[in-house]
Amino acid sequence: MKKLIWLVVFQSITLTMLGQLRTIDSLTTELTKNSTQDRRRVDILNELSLCIFKSNPEKSLHYAEEALTISSKINFAKGKATAENNMSFYFLMTGESEKSLQLVLDALQIAEREQTRELQAETCSILGVIYYNQQSHTKALQFLMKALEMKPASSIVSSRVFNIMGSIARDKKSYDSALMHYEQAIRIMNEGHDDHLMPEVLNNIGTVYLRQGKLEPALRYFRSCASVAQTSGNRRAQVLSFINIGGVLIEEKKFAEAEELLAKSLAMAREMKDKKKILQIYLSLATIKMETGKFHDAHLLMTNHYALRDSLLYAERNRQIAELETRYETEKKDQTIRALQQEKQIQELKQWYWLVVSLALIVAFGVFYFLQRFHHKKVVSLLETQKILNQKLQESDQLKSKFFANISHEFRTPLTLILAPIE
Repeated sequence: MKKLIWLVVFQSITLTMLGQLRTIDSLTTELTKNSTQDRRRVDILNELSLCIFKSNPEKSLHYAEEALTISSKINFAKGKATAENNMSFYFLMTGESEKSLQLVLDALQIAEREQTRELQAETCSILGVIYYNQQSHTKALQFLMKALEMKPASSIVSSRVFNIMGSIARDKKSYDSALMHYEQAIRIMNEGHDDHLMPEVLNNIGTVYLRQGKLEPALRYFRSCASVAQTSGNRRAQVLSFINIGGVLIEEKKFAEAEELLAKSLAMAREMKDKKKILQIYLSLATIKMETGKFHDAHLLMTNHYALRDSLLYAERNRQIAELETRYETEKKDQTIRALQQEKQIQELKQWYWLVVSLALIVAFGVFYFLQRFHHKKVVSLLETQKILNQKLQESDQLKSKFFANISHEFRTPLTLILAPIE
């Protein structure tokens, strides 16, 4: 039953590979025809960058950088975020994880600002990959679950999520859970007719069986991975599958076949400048030489292995020192900025203080002025009232005087008339 299922999967993969090649050709033709720096060209560049990454990472980076430049120029937010996501894969492959993380976090900010769920899901899935590579399984799972919550329509995003979840389960030695996640990733790719991650998933399944000591199914999946990777032009997956097949063949004491395959993978790894893969191959080849009694050759291979490892460690140390220096300079700048901000805040507080004091004085002066004006009006009103009362009192006195004068006149006249005869 498993063999029948595997044949169906393999046939669907082969058909999808042919479709992918036609897609790349049609996109390249359309890109040549469309020379206008517009959104359509950005979309084509981003799609091409994703399609050819496995076969030609350098060209993929070139397409993504052009898409980023045009997107920034025409203010195309979605195109910029997608280009940053595509570029992040290249820097993740070359070991520049900090640069990769910075690009994806910037893309996530754009996706959240634009409220594009599909782009948010894609970006979160890539963050899951980055944190998984940094052995931060908790953070990786957080972003992977967040990507699934967005319900992505893209089979690439969904299969990527289940592939990394399977790898996390594998690292925790939950092999049944790992296989379940990998099978889910394959199912999603078959339903979506997309083989983008098929070589990686097949290789991961083989690794699960290898860790369980099941060499036969492990070798079968590694060979299937090599076949699919060769058909799709995924050279990175092809080299990895050759290394894994070589490891299984060494376990089975098939040294000649293993050496031939590892020598082929070494040439490809050197061409791709993948130093980490070269390290693995040196170690496997040295093991073969030791097992076959060629100690001098084994010594040379181990010498090359340690020299390359030391150079990688030296480069990593220099990178860490540079990061520390950058961090130190950044912290100094941050401290200076904070000091300037505090000084600015103090100045702003002083300005607000004087403004409040000035307003309080103005209000107090205004209240005092209006109270004085009100008091003055009241006093004037009282004076006017007093004046009116005085006038009325004078008039009353005049009336009284006039009244008494008239009365005395009236009395005087008859008295005069009476007094005259009497005299």
